[in-house]
Order: sequence, then C-alpha cells, then structure tokens
Amino acid sequence: MTRKAIDPNSIKLTLDQMGQTVEVMNSVINRLKAHLDEVLKTLEIDTPNNNKEDDKELEQLLLSLKDKHIH
Repeated sequence: MTRKAIDPNSIKLTLDQMGQTVEVMNSVINRLKAHLDEVLKTLEIDTPNNNKEDDKELEQLLLSLKDKHIH
C-alpha cells in the first residue's frame, strides 16, 4: 500500500471550501431563525384569545422547536 504525499495547497483549498460552506449554512440558519421569529410574532398577534390553553401549548411547542433545532 502506497501513501499519497500530503499536498499543502490541496489541504488549504479544502479548508477554504469548508469555511465557505459553513458561512453559507450560518446564513441560511440565521434566515430561518428570523423567519421563525416572524412566525411567532404573527401567532402572538393573530391568534384569537378564545382558547388560551391551546395558544399556550402551541407557543411552547414552537419555542421548544426553536430552542432545540436552531441555534
């Protein structure tokens, strides 16, 4: 079994590509967080208050999803 020579330029290129990928992913995540915040605000404004128990459960569910999956 032959070992391949380590190419520093190839490693640098790979790290640059990974860094760009992480930046794009962070941008997408930040947009998703902003969208979720807007959805939560809309729910707080538009949800009728005739069933506060259901409203509270829905809000808790959405907040738990936000906390668990989007940081």
